[in-house]
Amino acid sequence: MILNRSRPVCHRLAVPAYALLLAACGSSTNSGAPADSGAPAGSGTPLDMNGFGEKYKLADNEVSGWTQSTGSDPFLLFTAKTLTDKIDGAATPYTDQGMQFAMYQNLDGPSGQTCDLTAMHFRTETQAKAMLAARQTLMSASITIPTYDASVASASTSLGGIGVLAAFKDLYLEIALDGYGSDVDSASQVAVKFLQAMQAKTN
Repeated sequence: MILNRSRPVCHRLAVPAYALLLAACGSSTNSGAPADSGAPAGSGTPLDMNGFGEKYKLADNEVSGWTQSTGSDPFLLFTAKTLTDKIDGAATPYTDQGMQFAMYQNLDGPSGQTCDLTAMHFRTETQAKAMLAARQTLMSASITIPTYDASVASASTSLGGIGVLAAFKDLYLEIALDGYGSDVDSASQVAVKFLQAMQAKTN
């Protein structure tokens, strides 16, 4: 995920490989890229990058107590093409699997916690699930998220919290929750709220 904070990105788990480079690239929602269609006809999913962003961006307090960061670039959108152009080969694990749109949002919690949310639209549910399985293996994501089966969501510990991986339909998520120290249980309970909010948007 793309971070604009002073803390090192590498200490957060569930941060995709492309995150480090995106932060330095100055990517924005107005990249001038064509609005590639990413959904089969009649699928009901967003048909372009901006539609994807509008659908999945979290409003302030949509997850209670969490608001979008006021730092630089707190919300960014990419297509598979612009993501690849910005970071050369680092995006290929995602784009080769069928990622078409990516959304990054940075949020601040009620007591100094932070959430770095990356959401990706894949061509099919099968591709999103395959991406989840691959990342779970890579990140050794074995922490159970309450109420969710491991085939849908799991997490790994990081220096200040947890990194959550999840997939709902054709939506794939990586959520880095920081500011919890070693309190995995509290971070996991907050993860549930984010997952519920994002899952509801897939309906």
